[in-house]
Parts: sequence; C-alpha cells; structure tokens
Amino acid sequence: MPSADIIVPEITHTDTPVTVTAAFKNAPNSVSWYISKNNGSEVLYTNYCTGLLSKTSGQISFKSYGTYRLIAKNNGRRRTKKREFTTLVRVYPKPNLTTSLARNMHIDSSYGASYSVSKWGNQNIEWKLEKDGTPVNMTDYGTFNFSSGSISAAFNVLGSYELIAYIERTKQKRYSDMPYRLRYITQRRM
Repeated sequence: MPSADIIVPEITHTDTPVTVTAAFKNAPNSVSWYISKNNGSEVLYTNYCTGLLSKTSGQISFKSYGTYRLIAKNNGRRRTKKREFTTLVRVYPKPNLTTSLARNMHIDSSYGASYSVSKWGNQNIEWKLEKDGTPVNMTDYGTFNFSSGSISAAFNVLGSYELIAYIERTKQKRYSDMPYRLRYITQRRM
C-alpha cells in the first residue's frame, strides 16, 4: 500500500519561500500537486502559490494568507487506486512595523515616537534589545516604555543597538519567528 511523508513548515508567512519535501513508499508513479484554501475546492497548487514542486521536493511561496491543505495525488495505473496524501499549512500575512523613532540618538536624552503594525490587527508585541549583536537586558542600557502605539527611549550607554519587535502570531501567545529589527546608534552630545 502506498504511503507518503510530506514535510513542510506548519506555519509560514505570505511571500516567504518554504521548502517542501516528500518521501513516497510503494508509489512508483508520478505525483500531481493540488491545494485547497480554507476548506475550499481542490485546485492546482499554482493557483495559490509561486514556485515549483516535483515528486520529491520543491520550493513554493503562498500568495495570500489562510489555512491551506497541500495535496499530493499519486497517479496510479488504471487498475490501481489513486492515492492522495495531505498536510496542513497556516499562512499569515507578513506584518509591517513602522516607527518614527530617530535612528541616531544622544545618550541620556529621551526620545519618543509612535509605531504602527499593518496587515496584522491588534496583536501584542514583545520588545527585546541587542547591543552590538548580543541580546541584553533593556534596563541595563536605558529606559524604555512601550504602550498603545508609542515608544519612549533613553539610552545611557554608547553603542549600536537593535530594538527588536516580535509580533504575536496566534492566540496561544506564540511570537513571530520573523521579528522586526530597528537599528539605532547612540553618541555623546557635542
């Protein structure tokens, strides 16, 4: 009896390439790939994706967000029953974070700005800080406040920083693996 393992990330974002790997057992014939979106009808995968899939692998990107069922149909011989193998993929929109916070700051000076997240709704954001590429505790390097779409920041140590926004992607409080990195450089006031 034919069987298959289809390996693809369970969660991804629109316009982000994902690798699909398929291992078929006792399925010597060719495979056709289909897809359904949000429990809709099955169509060729190219209706919702860009990229190419072969019998054993490929790379695709989803054009829009939703829950997809990726389907591999084994094209059996006339007398053999055709088999189909499926896997689910949840695709989220790629959010966009914008802020007007100054990129160059003087130490011990307070800066304020607003931020907004589009294509995502009212999801929570977890903020982290890196100094010279190393994660650091925010309170050791300044005073920061994030609330209701506004940021206030006052760095107290010279350096190059990245303020990183991890955007919540599900109701289970899991945060995006595609954070936004906002780069800042601090300098002494002349």
